[in-house]
Amino acid sequence: MLLQQTGMTRRDGLFGLLSILILSSFMPMGPIGPLTGAVLLSIYCVYLLILIKKQRKYYTSHLIEGGDAGWKTIVTAVLSFAGLVVFCRVLVYSAVEIAVVLHIPEMIVGLFALAIGTSLAELVVAVNSARKHMCSLSLGTVLGSNIFNILIGIGIPSLFVKIPVEPLSVVLDAPILIVVTVIVMYFMWTDMELRRVEGVVLLIIYIIYAALRIAITR
Repeated sequence: MLLQQTGMTRRDGLFGLLSILILSSFMPMGPIGPLTGAVLLSIYCVYLLILIKKQRKYYTSHLIEGGDAGWKTIVTAVLSFAGLVVFCRVLVYSAVEIAVVLHIPEMIVGLFALAIGTSLAELVVAVNSARKHMCSLSLGTVLGSNIFNILIGIGIPSLFVKIPVEPLSVVLDAPILIVVTVIVMYFMWTDMELRRVEGVVLLIIYIIYAALRIAITR
């Protein structure tokens, strides 16, 4: 089981880093358009196929042991997903209006307010999973959401509208994202766990980045 979890962590970590590197390579070319979107979606399809192929036996045995999901569980999941979509839409429009009223650049709102708001669900799942010693679920939530946000969250919208790229994102945001991803992968691969000291290091990096980004944007 530990060997399987190690392989999953390495695979998802490498795919997450690959997604960031590919997106970063397209960013200096200007607005992200349909070509970039098609590439990102293709990569996600490859990742999904590999995921299904490698985990077919595990998920089949897991479903057999866990039993069938009841109708209440299914209805709750559907309603929760629908509520998530609706409130995320409200969050986006509200954040944009706040940015306009307070004369705050939309990029800052997206980097911090929206990023934190849309990641709260992932944070809750990760914390609860870690407290219950379900470390694979905790790491899978974080790595999987990063892969999905880059490949699907940017890939699908760019098929319909061109997404502008701020020059500062090319020289600051993307490089820091790459460095932080490499640091997290190093932390995970050294002893296959994240310790409190390493968590503190990551929090310090985020605080420094936030302060630097806000200072430069002003």
